[in-house]
Amino acid sequence: MREYWEFMGRVALYCFIIANVYFPASVISRRLLKNVPAAKTALAFYLKIEIAFNLIGLIAAFFHGHYAEERNVILQAAFLMIICMTIIGTLLYMRFYHEEQKHLRLLRIQQYLFLTCIAFLILGHALL
Repeated sequence: MREYWEFMGRVALYCFIIANVYFPASVISRRLLKNVPAAKTALAFYLKIEIAFNLIGLIAAFFHGHYAEERNVILQAAFLMIICMTIIGTLLYMRFYHEEQKHLRLLRIQQYLFLTCIAFLILGHALL
């Protein structure tokens, strides 16, 4: 069983890395490739990939945390942050709540939440 949850942890890690390359790529694209239509098309396509990999990573992180023999409060808090960021990002992509877009965008773009989640993941795994 240990191999299974370690594998799911690696899947979650790789999925989140692939998905979260989107943000720096979009910043670079906006600053350097402002008027290049191919860059906008590529980013629109990669946004779909980002959403898919975030959802796959969330499911893998759930199984990783559920079947792990050891866990702590810090890792559970990090998982809650991952759930929030994934759901908010998916809702923004699907544009369900038009009047709430501004508030969702403010929550989603907060890089402090993302960096806090990364710090919690590193600290939580170091304490195991």
